[in-house]
Amino acid sequence: MTREEIAHVRAVAFLRNVNQGQRGHLPTPRILALFEQAGAVGVRAFQSNGTIVFAADDIAAVAERLRELLAAADRPEEVRVIPLEALWSIVAAAPAEHPAGRLELCLLDPAVALPAPPVAGRRCAGIAAGEGWMLVLNERDGESNGVPSLERLLGTRATGRGIPTLQRLLAAHPPA
Repeated sequence: MTREEIAHVRAVAFLRNVNQGQRGHLPTPRILALFEQAGAVGVRAFQSNGTIVFAADDIAAVAERLRELLAAADRPEEVRVIPLEALWSIVAAAPAEHPAGRLELCLLDPAVALPAPPVAGRRCAGIAAGEGWMLVLNERDGESNGVPSLERLLGTRATGRGIPTLQRLLAAHPPA
């Protein structure tokens, strides 16, 4: 990352239902170009699941512009953005008594009022929450029941990532 990029806030964007290597999905170079067009710098894809690391002076403005660009490209994907520092805090506070493979971070519109945990879902339970996010404990390793459960419960769209994925992401992007 350049000195100019370090001056910006580092953030992670989670695009909903994106598999960058699959037919019918936007290819990685196109997604990265859209982020840059939206005003992001230092844009990098992490894995191929729509997880993008970037920096910007105003990450909310980048997210809003990105939504507009995706809609114009006939790809109205759900985009949730979180500062890298906030993601560090959430993952670090994940309860150690639960296996990481059963934990999933679900991101929602911060304007949506979340019920206080614990929240029962289908084969999962919300165990911690903050503004725009809920940490979900799934019944089995590798399951991702939090997003569909929260979408049904709250009537809104969400996106999520497993804690092991987020741990790998954070290991690759240590605090500044």
